[in-house]
Amino acid sequence: VLTKVELIALGLAEATQHFEHSLSGSAKELQRVNSALNELGNQLPSSFTLAFEVLNKQYTHAFTDMDEGISKVAGRLQVATSTLATAMAAFSAVQESR
Repeated sequence: VLTKVELIALGLAEATQHFEHSLSGSAKELQRVNSALNELGNQLPSSFTLAFEVLNKQYTHAFTDMDEGISKVAGRLQVATSTLATAMAAFSAVQESR
């Protein structure tokens, strides 16, 4: 009976050692995850700030380009309108001279 008790105690000791080793490994992994999350938490705000700065620049450029495009089109419409008015005046003058 004593031998069986010793075997059981030895088995329990080995199981306890294995369990402690597993817990130690888990604790190390949890610390790595915690460190990674901490680093992410420190880097994320600056990454978002940078991303929004880039986005803001892109929108600013897009609206500037759009404004320049609208100005060019408006200028061309003015030239076209003025040319049309000149042509209509010339046409009217020709019609009146007949």
